[in-house]
Amino acid sequence: MTPKKKVRSIRLDKIFLVKKLIEKLPAKKFATAKEIVQYYLFLRKSKSEAKLRFLVGCPNKSSSFIPNCPVDQSDCCILSKLMVPWILGGFRVLTIQKLRIKIEKLLKEWMKLKDQRYRTNPAEIKKRHLFEEQMSKVFWIGKHPNVMFEEILKDKMRKLKDKEEDIAFLKDQLDERKGSLGGRDKRYEYSVIRSKRSTSKFSKNPSVELNKNDSDYLSSASYTSDELGKETDIDFDFNEHPNDQNSVLLPKNILQSTAHTAVGEGITPHQHTALISSVIVMSGGSVANFNCSKSTSYRAAENIISARAKEIREYIKNIVILSDSLMTIHFDGKIVNELTERKQFKKDRIAVLLRIDKKTELLGIPPIDSSSGVNQKQAIVELMEYFGLKDKVKCLCFDTTSANTGRWQGTCMKLIQQVQRPLLLIACRHH
Repeated sequence: MTPKKKVRSIRLDKIFLVKKLIEKLPAKKFATAKEIVQYYLFLRKSKSEAKLRFLVGCPNKSSSFIPNCPVDQSDCCILSKLMVPWILGGFRVLTIQKLRIKIEKLLKEWMKLKDQRYRTNPAEIKKRHLFEEQMSKVFWIGKHPNVMFEEILKDKMRKLKDKEEDIAFLKDQLDERKGSLGGRDKRYEYSVIRSKRSTSKFSKNPSVELNKNDSDYLSSASYTSDELGKETDIDFDFNEHPNDQNSVLLPKNILQSTAHTAVGEGITPHQHTALISSVIVMSGGSVANFNCSKSTSYRAAENIISARAKEIREYIKNIVILSDSLMTIHFDGKIVNELTERKQFKKDRIAVLLRIDKKTELLGIPPIDSSSGVNQKQAIVELMEYFGLKDKVKCLCFDTTSANTGRWQGTCMKLIQQVQRPLLLIACRHH
């Protein structure tokens, strides 16, 4: 007989620490950690199969870090409801990514303590008491309170009365939470409208979204709820107070323009593409309007590397022609992993270096069929002829493997036969 599938359920009389569920987070006050857990359990009850990260925040929009919440603002995720009072008051919050991490950390800590609820040792009991105290406090999603107080006091766009009210409200939320918000902050509405106008001037995409304005601290106009009423439809038209944002023009071939910096800093094409795409999106643009793909980044990096390699080769040729000092060739074979788009395989290569004028220059690391003396000799001779070293090299530096020191088929003997003159052999013990 097939066993019955266990259905996840939540018994109201046995909810760990939080005691009950709540159907919505407060819209006029900042939510506490306890209320977040209670609302999570309410969402979990109706969406038992959903993953934790999707209950914390809806999946991101395409090419964006912003959750794609339903238009009707139904009970979809914690994040959309948690930000409502912060938006009402015009207070900036942390980035969406940081908020996701912070909420998930809280919920996972609660789940861990729940799994260990039957432990009765003093350490576990103390953990539960401390966590319960923490849950009774406001779940703060903005900057540090002292920093917010300083910013409000320094804000020239706020009137003195508004500053006092905002600071008093924040202090009340940190303490007894008796106060509540009266209405939507018009100053915040003004900043959103100005941001939209500013961004639209420099974007070919007419449908620029408001919630892509700030990459460090975000107040998204898309996170409204039914509690906000019709105030969200008010059209504000101000002609004063400049916006705290800068407008810039991004070149369409932005990947090619920044490829030199990416190569110099060791950034891979994949990382380069992801970084530039994020900058475009968070600036209010659309990635579709730019030449922005991994293949474009890869080609741009290849062009930069090829051009730089050509300059280095010409530099080595010039110093070989002008120098009369003793020149030494050092070579060493290695088996390295070759990476391609489809697979990974091992390949024999030989590194060839030139010691000249008390400096060491890398001539190349060509691939070879095997590490035999003949194959190594052929690769070294080709580099010597390319850089004009065949008649100028006086010494060979190598490790003492049989492929290098063999009397008949060794690399050194083959090189001496090729240049038809004796060379000083500097053997190094293999390590």
